[in-house]
Amino acid sequence: MTLPLLVACMAGTAPPKHSFSIGYGQDDLFFIPDALQTTADAFFTPAPSRIPAGPPAAGGLAVDIDKDTLSPNSGTPYQTEQSRQLRVGARLEQPLGGNFALGVGAALTYGKSRYLLPEGAGILTDPITIRFASQGVELDTGLIWRKQHSRRVSSRYEMGVGGSLTRTRTRIDSALLDVEATATQSAGFIYTDVGLGLHPKSDSLPGVQLRTRLKAYPHIGLSLQTSLSTAF
Repeated sequence: MTLPLLVACMAGTAPPKHSFSIGYGQDDLFFIPDALQTTADAFFTPAPSRIPAGPPAAGGLAVDIDKDTLSPNSGTPYQTEQSRQLRVGARLEQPLGGNFALGVGAALTYGKSRYLLPEGAGILTDPITIRFASQGVELDTGLIWRKQHSRRVSSRYEMGVGGSLTRTRTRIDSALLDVEATATQSAGFIYTDVGLGLHPKSDSLPGVQLRTRLKAYPHIGLSLQTSLSTAF
């Protein structure tokens, strides 16, 4: 990932620029299938201390929760009640001339999501709540096109590749279920990023960016994130 940046730095006409950012927006969704499957497997073969209260039949394979339960094509009705991610990042950009630049970034993420299955799953018809809490790191590199529309408004468009590594704690609760498991997921992605920047009159104050990033994870699917961030 760093090789293209090094080449650009050698040929660039301006020194690289660095920035730090804090952002808040929607959680990434790539980790959900693996995290759900890991938790379902833990429930189907639970440790003695994790066997839920209630009839033994409720703890068997009839609980219809797996990696596809929260997918767009799921046959199980569900509602998204919460999807939030806090993101702290650092970025290095090398101007390439004109409105173009090459960027390399790294970010630490902390996400929380909550989903409700109002009709339950399988033979369990009581509402089921699925919670995710994740901590991760993300690396990316891409080509950036930026335009300054006025002193206070700018826009940017970015395309590139990256990778995510996340450790996720999943908990499934209902009247008869109390299941928790932890899993680690990693995946590469291709992304496009569109942003609108608002800049204050004073150069000493940080600007604000509204950004939308669409990630395509091979063999997993798409993840769309909209966030509000400030850089300094």
